Amino acid sequence: MSEKAKRAAGRVLISHGVTRVTLDTLIQVFNDLNCEVIDLDPDSPDILISRLALPETVTAQDAFVYRNRDMCLVFVNEQLEVEERVYAFSHELGHILLGHLENSAYVSGVRQEYEASEFVHYLLNPPLSVRLRAVLSGHRRLVLGICAALLCVMLGLGIWQHTRVQDSFFGEYYVTRSGTRYHVKDCIMIRNKTNVRRLTKEEVSKYQPCSICMPGGE
Repeated sequence: MSEKAKRAAGRVLISHGVTRVTLDTLIQVFNDLNCEVIDLDPDSPDILISRLALPETVTAQDAFVYRNRDMCLVFVNEQLEVEERVYAFSHELGHILLGHLENSAYVSGVRQEYEASEFVHYLLNPPLSVRLRAVLSGHRRLVLGICAALLCVMLGLGIWQHTRVQDSFFGEYYVTRSGTRYHVKDCIMIRNKTNVRRLTKEEVSKYQPCSICMPGGE
């Protein structure tokens, strides 16, 4: 299977945020590519077809594309059922996206037809990875909204937790693991010690103020 066809089909689904291709989706894609869709009555001659001077091997098909520098026309048999039109449009879209019309106004090669059929396969039967990315793309605003809401909640929880911790401390006083007195931050009694921590309100009754950094505090 062609990786080029697989990637091209995936881009269509992801860019339009769909996991299932419909007739409306395909028409929208053609509109985005500035391609006009034209219904043909197979039982009546078409003046435009005559002017384009296309070979009968092309016009005898249920759908085909004509493209030059000035226009892109997608012809389709108007008698096709919806599912048949979806397949036919998908096939012609494959020709366009795979570059089969870069050097010719219409497609006439067997290899090009095979590659377009591969494109249809991947477009109508996308792998799970493509479907997931298409879902995220189609619900981008919702996903961004959910992410923003989660971020706000996380920030709120962080602020609440920080405030809660700050409220639990007894001022700016510090104690050591084995000490019985609390000190101000720059007290010489705790300077350069590694087992210093802040004093909490719950344990303040267990300690006495330091007589060095807080003389007369007892």
